[in-house]
Amino acid sequence: MYDRSNPKSETESVGRLLQKPSKDTGFDGLFYPSEHDVLSRYLGVEVKSPYYFKKFSEMIPYDAITRDESWDESKRGIVEHTNNWDSSSENSLANAVARIALQSIRDKLPQWGYYSPESGVHLNRNEPSSGQLPLRMKKWFSKELFTLNWADSGPGYSWPEAYYLTFIPIYDSYVVTASSDDASYHGYLDIAIGSTEEENGRPPDVRKEVANIIKSHWQAMAFNGQGAWAYLFSDGAVGSLAEKWRDEVWAML
Repeated sequence: MYDRSNPKSETESVGRLLQKPSKDTGFDGLFYPSEHDVLSRYLGVEVKSPYYFKKFSEMIPYDAITRDESWDESKRGIVEHTNNWDSSSENSLANAVARIALQSIRDKLPQWGYYSPESGVHLNRNEPSSGQLPLRMKKWFSKELFTLNWADSGPGYSWPEAYYLTFIPIYDSYVVTASSDDASYHGYLDIAIGSTEEENGRPPDVRKEVANIIKSHWQAMAFNGQGAWAYLFSDGAVGSLAEKWRDEVWAML
């Protein structure tokens, strides 16, 4: 599908070669202890970090924190947050994983905004409360699978959702994420919807593992009353296969 080690292939780089490992903070060059905790819990594996000491694990918040709590993600790592929609923590772990995976391609994700004469331009992915995100020592890569539109509710009012596959280094796993420009359904703009491991050092098969993850995500939405999405905004790596998956899911209802 794509070569995760070759930035010249059809990939998008994630991360910047700016931050060195530090035993003082537990940062290992890729992730902070808090992020290892998030990833290991989501993936269902043990923490894999040479700097993950007990003193750091005791500092990690195990409950989703509110946006206004004192936690600098640029210096302490990405953690779970309650959402801005109803202050719930449902999907908070999936959101934290997605924000780690998609950190440096946020500007490519669906975004909604408006202009007010009083406050100027407001973009929902550039809120002051989102703060700065951690710098990384190495790169990993995300691949756009496709971007769909759930519906057009009026002229210029669409409901996009972008699906990405991201390789998570150290854990040798791939995470599938779904990103919208509205948090009303999932409570967050970005959530991880599933993960799969490498197959003999190769990316997972889009037609099997990735397809099952995405179809399961849609099935859960369909059972909660969500109608089938309308059309594709972007083919990505999957293309018309996404339409086939859609028809299979909603034909079951």
